[in-house]
Amino acid sequence: MTIITSELKTIIKNYPELDIAAVKRQIDPEKKNYKKVFYWKDIPKIKAEEVKEDVNYILRSSEKYADIDLDFLKEYPDKANIILSDFPSTLTFGRNGMGHLLYEIIDPQDFTRKSIQLGSKTIIEFRCKDHYSLFSGLITDQDKALINNNPIRKIKFNDIWQLTHEAALAVCLFKLSTGSHEVVNAFNVNIIGQLGRSNISEEQTRRILAKYLNLIGREDREFETFRDIKSFYKSQKFSHLFSKNHPLPWSNEEKNTVKDIILNLNEPAIVEKEFFEPQIWGQFKEPLKIREFVIQDYLKKGNMTLVVGPAGVAKTTFLCSTAMSYVGGFDLFGKKVYETGNALLLVAEEDYNEMDLRLQATEQVLGGKVDKSKIHVIGYDHNFKMVHFTKDGSKKLKLYDHLDGYIKKYNIGFLGMDPLISYQSGTFDENSNPQMDDFCKNYLIPLAQKNNASIMINHHTNKISQMNDSGSSSDLAMHAGRGASSLVAAARIVIGLSGMSKPLWEKEYKTEVLENERKLYVAIIDAKNNYSATSEVPKWIKKTVRKIECSNGIEDVAALMDCNLTELKDSRSALHTQYQKQRIEKIIQDIQSCFDDSKQTEDVSVHSIAAKLASKDTRISHEKESTLIQEYSRLLKGGLFTEIKFGKWNYIYRYNGHEKKKHFINRTSQEWYDNSPF
Repeated sequence: MTIITSELKTIIKNYPELDIAAVKRQIDPEKKNYKKVFYWKDIPKIKAEEVKEDVNYILRSSEKYADIDLDFLKEYPDKANIILSDFPSTLTFGRNGMGHLLYEIIDPQDFTRKSIQLGSKTIIEFRCKDHYSLFSGLITDQDKALINNNPIRKIKFNDIWQLTHEAALAVCLFKLSTGSHEVVNAFNVNIIGQLGRSNISEEQTRRILAKYLNLIGREDREFETFRDIKSFYKSQKFSHLFSKNHPLPWSNEEKNTVKDIILNLNEPAIVEKEFFEPQIWGQFKEPLKIREFVIQDYLKKGNMTLVVGPAGVAKTTFLCSTAMSYVGGFDLFGKKVYETGNALLLVAEEDYNEMDLRLQATEQVLGGKVDKSKIHVIGYDHNFKMVHFTKDGSKKLKLYDHLDGYIKKYNIGFLGMDPLISYQSGTFDENSNPQMDDFCKNYLIPLAQKNNASIMINHHTNKISQMNDSGSSSDLAMHAGRGASSLVAAARIVIGLSGMSKPLWEKEYKTEVLENERKLYVAIIDAKNNYSATSEVPKWIKKTVRKIECSNGIEDVAALMDCNLTELKDSRSALHTQYQKQRIEKIIQDIQSCFDDSKQTEDVSVHSIAAKLASKDTRISHEKESTLIQEYSRLLKGGLFTEIKFGKWNYIYRYNGHEKKKHFINRTSQEWYDNSPF
């Protein structure tokens, strides 16, 4: 047993709540190391007796155990003792056993991560839940992650928060210092001033500046610097980082980074929410009201509706149809419009001419004229960005407030956005659940709630098909949206749009739809609705072309129209089901002979019944037995899809993917039903 393995076992035994997992070494082809771990959340926690050689070990930080990632050591390893001088001694790990500090939080908080960067480089990261680090093993084929097995020190959350920010500030000041380190006084004026005006105590300011002077090798200026601190704090006349009288040779981005660190030095990361007294059901203060749908099942005031679909399926055209129905009061593909008003469409991928063409074609198809209400449009030329994301969080941009004001000024009741991904900037990752949740719940949905409006968001699907070959749809469409699952979770209503695939057409719609018209049909899929039941059967609409008169000629423009394909299919399916039931009645005696009359309830496989029926069929002499078995199998599944009663017996087809006999016919006596406690 190596020393490393022995130490790891000791740590796991001493700290049973520490979350350590063994992972296979997989090279990251981009970074050429073994740090990347796939599905790291799903890997089971390891026990001490399971520790072995030739694998890597990851530490999953938590609310109780915080991991401080010292990224600055890659650039300034020789400055570690100075920068970390105020940190309590604790267990360390990483490259050379020194890249990370591990602390036990005395008062755990609901906290994930704080990353502090200067420019493109990360200085330090404070990690709690939902993050992992390489704890022990190979970083590369040449470098190892080692453990310096000191006792894990207990510390309060706000204390480690403060120490982390002080270390980040010291690194920033060192990196941004002038090359010769000779000119200190002018530099100190801005730093001391910014600390003082940010309510940082005089004692803490002295500690921060002393560490900075130590880093640049100017301890000889400590007396003068402390004198300046005392003078500024006594007079309360503080400069700042953006002073024009004492200009710093930094970019505005660098100044803002340092300012943000200072503002967050002692600020608790978690603000405890005030207690809210719950109301008792039956005694709620507000009178009971019906749900405020503006378009039946599709749009509700104060809520976000998500529309997902592949490129080219007609999402933008569907958005035009929704807006036109809302402002004009026209039924939307069979859905009633309960309220009309002004609409605003943000379309990041279309110009005004294209939107004019589509809206005119949509108005023609819906068969009315919009008079009172208006459709406002913001095209792609605006580069409309509402929210900016960084690794540390997000902030609204000026256009967000302008949009909110515009909605209020023009009484916008419906806001359509296409596509969702276009209205943010920065380091936004559509696969990040925290960022997507932040975008939806802190920016998009509040626009609807504050203005009593409805929002419809268009979003691209992933490569998952939204319908199977039988036309069943809602579960697949629910998960078809590309990126983070929190987007679907935030939307109260999710609508999927899908074309008619060739396999689906061949299996289900060949008799109703011409092959050369297959691509004209679009399925509206009820993927999710928090307020009503969803249907497995899609609602079919059809692309149609309208001729729009332009200043320089006539343009053919596609729009969406209602069609009777869904109703036609339903009626034919009902007739087919009735026909299958009639065929079942003719062979019921042979079906009954496959069951044991002494059993009140019994399951018999579809294949065994179909085989017996095929053996008695007169066509067996000139047709393949397998062909007849397939025919009878389809008949049994379709004819007994809903329960049928013959005599005292009830027959129904069932499927159970977990049983060896997956497809079977259940026969149960009426007496068994009558005596059942259920």
